[in-house]
Amino acid sequence: MAVEHDLVPGGGQVTRQVVILESQLKQYRRAFLGELAARLRRDDIVLKVAYSPPNQVERTKSDNVTLPPDLGVEVPGAWLLGDRVFVQLAWRAVRDADLVVMEQGNKQLFNYFLVGLSQLGKKRVAYFGHGYNHQARSRTASEWLKRKLLTRIDWWFAYTDGVGRYLTEHGVDPDTITVVQNTIDTRELAEAVRAMGDGERRAVRRRLSISDRARVGLFCGSLYADKKLELLIAAARRIRERRPDFELVIVGDGPARDAMRAAAAELPFVHYVGPAFGPDRAAYFAISDAFLIPGLVGLAIVDAFAVGLPVFTTDIPIHSPEIEYLEPGINGLMTAHDDEAYAGAVCEVLDDPRRLARMRDAARATAARLTLGHMVEAFATGISRCLRARA
Repeated sequence: MAVEHDLVPGGGQVTRQVVILESQLKQYRRAFLGELAARLRRDDIVLKVAYSPPNQVERTKSDNVTLPPDLGVEVPGAWLLGDRVFVQLAWRAVRDADLVVMEQGNKQLFNYFLVGLSQLGKKRVAYFGHGYNHQARSRTASEWLKRKLLTRIDWWFAYTDGVGRYLTEHGVDPDTITVVQNTIDTRELAEAVRAMGDGERRAVRRRLSISDRARVGLFCGSLYADKKLELLIAAARRIRERRPDFELVIVGDGPARDAMRAAAAELPFVHYVGPAFGPDRAAYFAISDAFLIPGLVGLAIVDAFAVGLPVFTTDIPIHSPEIEYLEPGINGLMTAHDDEAYAGAVCEVLDDPRRLARMRDAARATAARLTLGHMVEAFATGISRCLRARA
């Protein structure tokens, strides 16, 4: 959908500028932002991304990146009061923007300034987010404030259908909501897995001391408390007791890395390989049968589905909106938050090759609906609609 351009006296067109404002820039967003910029150029819209360096905790996850100067601009930012408040000096980056898209967060003080400009009709401003903090209690003052601000901006880019429904239920005009079906670029990973031959897969197993016939569970993601890694290790012990051929591979980095190293040192069937990104992860996905993530599920579910791994998680209230992509019994399972129940569900599927194969096929089918191209087009269409709307 093309944007309506303003005409200059000579009959030409005015190029619009959109700025996406991020507190930090994660590796998984780089492809999306690059493709969105290319898509918007077709509508004479220039995209810029303003972001700040990560704080100390985020640096431990080893997944922050930078952007080329024609797309990204790094602005000063500082986390204060024990990371409870974020101050970002971003005015110069957004001053001339026709639309500013910002992450929905109460900690970002600059957001309140932009909300005020939106209320005064001085700047088009949009949120890109969850609607509410899925990892926080709903009755906190922070969540109350977040609900109050839902309707104080011009547009919404909602992660999922469920977020869109939440926004509508809380007074946001549905005509100002674009659901983007939040996803990541899985093409490189999926192609790398497809390209790995049997010999290469056996070599990876030998390197990890995993037999060719072993069933492999994979965890790939950031290592921190919400991922419920203690339950993962406890469940792995139970699975191993029932299936002596079971092996667990853990890929990632974060505050809990030492605990994962300790688990791997104690348990010979647990293999902690550290962080890996892009196609470097493909070897571990290629030798795996199931994706095990008993804690918070976010965009990792898309990676798993892209290579045909069913996702096993537990019923906890802190999942990110992407949990909507899970269809229990179809492309994965959700159990009680209990290591015995979780281990039992994993074993039931691993013990039934036909059921596992059906789940793997269903996972791939889900991934086919969650492409980066679809997200880019939805986001670009929403930007065009917002720019056409009257300020």
